[in-house]
Amino acid sequence: MRRTIFVVFTSVLLVMLMFTAFGFTKKKFNAKSYRFVRGVGTAELGLKGPKGLAVDSQGNIYVSDSWNNRILKLDPEGNLIAAYGREGSGEGELSGPTGLAVDAADNLYVSDNGNDRIQKFDSKGKYIAQWGSPGSGKGEFKGPTGLAVDSDGNVYVSDIGNHRIQVFTPEQ
Repeated sequence: MRRTIFVVFTSVLLVMLMFTAFGFTKKKFNAKSYRFVRGVGTAELGLKGPKGLAVDSQGNIYVSDSWNNRILKLDPEGNLIAAYGREGSGEGELSGPTGLAVDAADNLYVSDNGNDRIQKFDSKGKYIAQWGSPGSGKGEFKGPTGLAVDSDGNVYVSDIGNHRIQVFTPEQ
């Protein structure tokens, strides 16, 4: 018990020191420093089960509308630009999309949860590629959810059903 408390205390202290060293202050993380700007939702967009969000370099907002099996692209003010996808398992079709990520070229990556795969679209919503299939092997998924893309184009996927994170690198 003492060892566990010490490890937790040490970890918390280390995080606090890192925040201080990198110039983060309590004020920047204080929820009172944010103010409500706007909201969009059911009435305007017919959202059912919004689960993922991503923002591109132009400030456009992507929303995974999971229960409607689509991705919405909104301008920075929240106005609808486009809707991508429809229910299915073909190229560009979706089944319960969750996580979203945008790379440096503004390509959109989608965790296609119900189809156990990742799909990639260009900034206009054109299907580019997909990978993954149901299973527990390398490159297989049981419910991919969260996504992130780093500056080198590596894609990080949280694979909830397999209790792991998988990392994919772009092929040239």
